[in-house]
Amino acid sequence: MKKHGFTLLELLVVMVIAAVIVAVALPSFLSMNRDNDIRYTLRSVHSYLSMARQWAITHREATWLEIPPGENTFVVKGDSGNITETNVLPPTVRLLAFSVDTSGNAEIASNIPFSTAGGTGTEKSYTIIVSREDHTMDMEIVKTDTINVNRFTGGIHIQ
Repeated sequence: MKKHGFTLLELLVVMVIAAVIVAVALPSFLSMNRDNDIRYTLRSVHSYLSMARQWAITHREATWLEIPPGENTFVVKGDSGNITETNVLPPTVRLLAFSVDTSGNAEIASNIPFSTAGGTGTEKSYTIIVSREDHTMDMEIVKTDTINVNRFTGGIHIQ
């Protein structure tokens, strides 16, 4: 007579193997989810910058991406008012914009402007730092990426 099924020992071995696989894979899944915040923000800021530049060119209206200091938001504005709704960032992501003039002097900027010609319309290039702070296990992990805006062409590049 044949027995069908598994013994208790076989089931326990399979459960232990499955638990080990989950324990090894779980940190990767969690960090992948955390990295989605910064990727989402990079793409959003890049597309809003592109939109501001395109709006300035097509509508012949000066526009700018505004990053209010101390707030976790950004919005595209123009001479006629808000062009987009305010975009609220994930709580762990921070934006810091600064301008660099032709002499190499840098200062914090709350607006990244675009002229009707598509450039910044100033003697400054702009850089936006997108960072994510992660406070886990008493360690601070900071991941940063940058977006650069060329002063002549208004070209927008993620680095």
